[in-house]
Amino acid sequence: MIATKFLTACAFTVAVVGAASTASAATLPVFGTGFLTDSTTQVGDGALDGNWSVTSSPLGAFTPSAITPDGFPIPPWLANDANSRWIGPVTDGDGSAPSGTYTYTQTFEIAPDADTSLAFLEGQFAADDSANMFLNGNLVASTTGGFSAFTDYSITDFFIIGVNTLTVEVVNAGGSGQNPTGLRLSVLESFDGVEIPLPASFLMLLGALGLAGVSFRKRDAA
Repeated sequence: MIATKFLTACAFTVAVVGAASTASAATLPVFGTGFLTDSTTQVGDGALDGNWSVTSSPLGAFTPSAITPDGFPIPPWLANDANSRWIGPVTDGDGSAPSGTYTYTQTFEIAPDADTSLAFLEGQFAADDSANMFLNGNLVASTTGGFSAFTDYSITDFFIIGVNTLTVEVVNAGGSGQNPTGLRLSVLESFDGVEIPLPASFLMLLGALGLAGVSFRKRDAA
């Protein structure tokens, strides 16, 4: 019994020291739709998104705007919230734009010391009418759920050191006419792959826990 307790304490200490020699804390510099150049300040109605651009569309290239939530198409589109808001080609009227494919693009960088196998990006997105998401040209998520429900996405592959390109191709269906179109995308969790070493003082504390295990063995033996 004494030996079991001692071995358990030592094993716990070794496991904690090994697992905690680094701390993973930094997020990827990727932002949801409807924000300025950060993830906390949302743009106002009709204002330009600070992170996304439309790189190809029936209307050419432009910066998408936040769609005004003053009635149709919101609802039946999902209501805007603190995580994201709808952006699209136009904000006047009902948000109608020509049918076709609108490619929304955001670029971000991963540091040279990152372990890209540890990087990940998770969240939700919705579109009018359907959408495919790509990271560096690789298909990572799709949604045909339309504009009244979110589709979850989780990206764990295809990250690279340096500049990464995240694109969402939104298809506005409806033949040759015009109808509402837009994109909602939120970033809920992410990690940039850079592991930050813990302070030496914390590792010394963990080592002290190991010594405490030895002391516990001596007292128990007595």
